[in-house]
Amino acid sequence: MLSAARYALALLVLLGAPASAAEGVDVSAWIGSWTLDAQRSDPPGRLLDALEMPWFARAAAKAFTPRFTLEARGGGLSMRTKTPLGTRTQPLPADGSERQGSDHFDRTFRETSQWASPGVLVVERATNLPSGAVLHLRSKWRLDGATLRNEIEATVGSEPPFGLRRTFVRDDSP
Repeated sequence: MLSAARYALALLVLLGAPASAAEGVDVSAWIGSWTLDAQRSDPPGRLLDALEMPWFARAAAKAFTPRFTLEARGGGLSMRTKTPLGTRTQPLPADGSERQGSDHFDRTFRETSQWASPGVLVVERATNLPSGAVLHLRSKWRLDGATLRNEIEATVGSEPPFGLRRTFVRDDSP
């Protein structure tokens, strides 16, 4: 008798594994520049506090409008963001593989990204905070024409999760 895990593995082998990140996903609609629509987005304060950002970084983050550019990268994307602290490029390979990195404040993180469906990219990140706690973010990006919606669920340690919703609009102006 096959165990449940072996049975599932056998089904995957026989029927074929689910589509990989690159299969069937046309990233061309995602490519371009995107700007936050503050009127249709939650304020970032709670997330900035959870990230244990220094006061000057929280003030800077609240004072500018987030804007980023998405570019094709393999079967996934690459996100280039200009902030008051500099430009960051975040690879989003969308293949479920784990990558490690650090942010502007040298906090380390582990991150995965994968397509949940052709119009939905899920990014999960665990960031090590200065307090020793770990911030877990599950960020679901959903493309809807010229609108890119970002739903974030955040959890710090054993605290209850909280959410943040952001809406970005296509802005391909230079």
